[in-house]
Amino acid sequence: MSTPTSHSSTPRRRPWLLRLSVAAAVVWAISASSLTAAEALTAAEALAAPTPVPTPSVAFSTGPEAPARYVGQVSCEPSAKPGTLALRQLLLDTYGAASIGTLRACSIGGVSEHKDGRALDWMVNAADPGDKAKADSFLAWLAGPDQDGVIGGNARRLGVMYVIWNRQTWQSWTGTWKPYTGSSPHVEHVHISLSWDGAMGRTSWWTGAAATQYDFGPCQQYVGEPAPAYTTARFSPCPPPARRAAQAFPRLWDADLSADVIATQSTGSMLLYTGSGKGDFATSRKIGTGWATMTSVTAVGDMDKDGSRDLVARDAAGRLYLYRGNGSGGFLGKVQIGRGWAGMDAILGAGDFDASGTVDLLARRASDGVVLLYPGTGAAGMGPARVVGQLGTTNLLTAVGDWDGDSYPDLVSRDSGGRLLLHSGDGTGGVRQPRRIGVGWQVMDALVGTGDFSGDGNADLLARRADGSLWLYRGDGDGGFAGASKAGRGWTSLRLSG
Repeated sequence: MSTPTSHSSTPRRRPWLLRLSVAAAVVWAISASSLTAAEALTAAEALAAPTPVPTPSVAFSTGPEAPARYVGQVSCEPSAKPGTLALRQLLLDTYGAASIGTLRACSIGGVSEHKDGRALDWMVNAADPGDKAKADSFLAWLAGPDQDGVIGGNARRLGVMYVIWNRQTWQSWTGTWKPYTGSSPHVEHVHISLSWDGAMGRTSWWTGAAATQYDFGPCQQYVGEPAPAYTTARFSPCPPPARRAAQAFPRLWDADLSADVIATQSTGSMLLYTGSGKGDFATSRKIGTGWATMTSVTAVGDMDKDGSRDLVARDAAGRLYLYRGNGSGGFLGKVQIGRGWAGMDAILGAGDFDASGTVDLLARRASDGVVLLYPGTGAAGMGPARVVGQLGTTNLLTAVGDWDGDSYPDLVSRDSGGRLLLHSGDGTGGVRQPRRIGVGWQVMDALVGTGDFSGDGNADLLARRADGSLWLYRGDGDGGFAGASKAGRGWTSLRLSG
């Protein structure tokens, strides 16, 4: 460990003089109030009293870790990690009872280490002198010199990545404070985010010996999708996430990285069939009731851009509603987003069909077969409709994601002769000339695009026969099929949401 630097040439203030000067300053500041001089002096002495700082429970055998690097949240895990809970208890033991929150719902937008269990909010108020003294004292101890004079040494031993407090932020990788310009000034709480080593309690504050390898945590596999939950330390940086071929058409209703299927019964029950990621179903469960009044239900992706997938449903009066998903297979609520939709015989969630960065809706008019694009606004609404094309000769129509591998979402339809047609999206909200990709599909009575249901990175298609059997047709990523297999039976009474 390093030797503390000597400051013997600097005059040392006597503790009693420092307390007296602070007390006098506070008495002067309070003198215009209704407090008596004795009350003011008592308050001033309370503020001038030394504020405690945390003390370690183990002896340090090494110096502190290297400063924590920034590793932002990519997985969604609603459980506080052991090091996070230990830091929470350390604050309570040192500074007394307080509200200290650790978790945030995955359905709330934005990157936050609260979502993977690595952050806490210590609820102290900068407007309260006592609270502010505690927070300032802790942060000076955290980011300032430790017992051996190492700047930020205590933060390094705890694995603190960064803190935010009272319009300022401190980052371990720079070791400096700078103004914080986020939407919340953080005047009512101190935010602390930890490294994975800190969050898992592997740093020297808890063990006595510095962690010598840096844990980068779980890696995001696909753009726009959460990383798998944390299971073990990873000591190499994550590679850039890949773009899933079917990403333009997400069907990850419960955020487990496997495409899912939603179906409704005539009784009004809504069922979630979770995909296994291998071309079949892992589980099924009821996630809602009262859906019998809806004449159409469509999975649409994250239409309101809050981080969770959503549903759109139309009632018998032609009113269109957005049902906001909660990220775990349920709903946060509904909002009406349209009316006059009774004349549509197909409503499709095609992903970002016009490449504008928001999820869109497609709808086909029953009267003339015209397909309309309703561009999403990203705020639970839609812009003015425009014509995509005329598909009146087809009797089944579904969105399938990027079927042909050009990064644009596509449509698949079946015509009256049983031919299966691919309508490739052009990336600007239109479709190219259709081409035949199958024959003999007159035996099917329902089609639904699933996104990547088989887990091979390509978009897939589910089709139901009249006997209730459900078949998976795996896309080859180039506009054709890689194979077919039975995915279920007994689906006759279910209305698929696609």
